[in-house]
Amino acid sequence: MHLPQTCFSESQAEMFLFMLHASGIKVPTNIKTVKNWCDDAQSLYGIDSIPYNGVQGHQYYVNSLGQIIAQEFSNLNIWPHFSFLPEDSSPTLSEACQAKRWLSEIPPELTTPWQSHNGKDYFIFEPAF
Repeated sequence: MHLPQTCFSESQAEMFLFMLHASGIKVPTNIKTVKNWCDDAQSLYGIDSIPYNGVQGHQYYVNSLGQIIAQEFSNLNIWPHFSFLPEDSSPTLSEACQAKRWLSEIPPELTTPWQSHNGKDYFIFEPAF
C-alpha cells in the first residue's frame, strides 16, 4: 500500500474497509482496489525519486526538483504569491523581487514573457500603445 508510515497490515486494512462498509459508508470493495487507486494517483500526481550512489557506496534517493516546482506552479493557492519580474519599490524593500540585483542583473529574456495586472496583459518585448 502507498500509505506513508502506515502501521496497518493488509489484513487490518481489509478489516477496516469491512467495518466502514458495514457502517453504510461507501468504500472500495477490497484492498486491491485501494492499492490500484494509490498506484494510479502516484503515477499521475506523484514525484519521482531519483536513485544516486554515494561516495562511500551507499544508495540514497532525491525527489525530482523539476516535478516539485511544477506541482507548486500548478497550485492555484500558491500561484498569486510568486513574483516573476523585478520591481522598483525604492526606498522600501519587502520582497526578493524588489532587490537591486533582480532589477539590474537579471536579463529580461530570463524573466517571464508577460505579466497580468488588473485584468490586462503586458508583454516584455512587445511595444505598448
